[in-house]
Amino acid sequence: MNGIVDRPIRAIVWGPGNVGGGVLREILKLPEYELVGVLTFGDSKVGLDAGELAGAGATGVIVTNDRDAVIALDADVVFHTPMTTPADEMDGDVVRLLRSGKNVVSATSYHYPPLKGADYVAKLEAACRQGNASLHGTGIHPNFFIERLGLTLTGICTRIKHMKFAEIVNNSDAADSPLRRSLGYGMDPADFVPGNTAYENTRRYYEESLQLSAVMLFGERLDRIEYRPMPIPAKEDLELPKRSYKKGTIAEFRHIFVGYIGDEPKLTMEECWHLGEYNSNPYPDAKSSNYYKIEIEGEPCSLSMELGYCASIENGTERWPNDPTQPPYYATAVTMLQAAPIVCAAAPGLVYPKVWAHYASDLRTLASGS
Repeated sequence: MNGIVDRPIRAIVWGPGNVGGGVLREILKLPEYELVGVLTFGDSKVGLDAGELAGAGATGVIVTNDRDAVIALDADVVFHTPMTTPADEMDGDVVRLLRSGKNVVSATSYHYPPLKGADYVAKLEAACRQGNASLHGTGIHPNFFIERLGLTLTGICTRIKHMKFAEIVNNSDAADSPLRRSLGYGMDPADFVPGNTAYENTRRYYEESLQLSAVMLFGERLDRIEYRPMPIPAKEDLELPKRSYKKGTIAEFRHIFVGYIGDEPKLTMEECWHLGEYNSNPYPDAKSSNYYKIEIEGEPCSLSMELGYCASIENGTERWPNDPTQPPYYATAVTMLQAAPIVCAAAPGLVYPKVWAHYASDLRTLASGS
């Protein structure tokens, strides 16, 4: 698919869970998309009409867990939103999709593949060339919050000393407990250590974001990233949909990442996730349960920006009635939907976010979109 076409973009949803469910609901509302397939990883949704999952009318698209059948479909793009999956298995799926001629927009990984080495990049690019397809990782964060919005804000700077990013999200209403477990909720805090799957996945996911941002801003990768996780135990027993959490198990996280070039800290990222309103909050003045803050210390100007989002500011609505998708998942879903036409039109290969009006160590590099 090259450029603007006069037909809808044929789309597959690969995993109709928290994020994928939001993608699915929006696809059915957007005339520029045509849903052609939905892959689920369990049995409970198999055989349902996709419209039933989305709370909409019948679509004629039946949900399946048959990977081969979905890969054989004629589609332009796959919205890749699987639950926690072993990396090798996830890569295997994505390589097959790319080889089959389908562009892939993922919320799970692929934000900065070079971090995993040249051989890994070569494997993905070979699959892209074979299928004449492209691959892009995106979401509210990584991607929109730092790599797009944060970098755009540096457009008032010609020198940058340090940037700090903070995210606070209440995960209490996550639709399923497997998601919470994949993040480490409910664990003994003493078990959240190097080698633990949740620990390693969190570190990898956000280190990709920091490294890509460093390359776009400073023209080089960070020399090192310090990861300081702070798992915080529940102060009392906590009952949430589909799962209870015992006092003393993890009910809140603060993940702090500091990226250095040489001995100088250049990028700091703080992730604050919690279950239940009673937990501590390092940003008590946050105006939204989905809250972001960016601080840039630079020259000739520095700045601070706060961002919050919800279902409706006008109506004071945190989320839409009878809609299981939280705003953070919609924020990820919409960035995927907006990226897909660009990814479909791109030359075969890896597609990275481009922001032309930002700080760069050499402003002349901006002329080439670097």
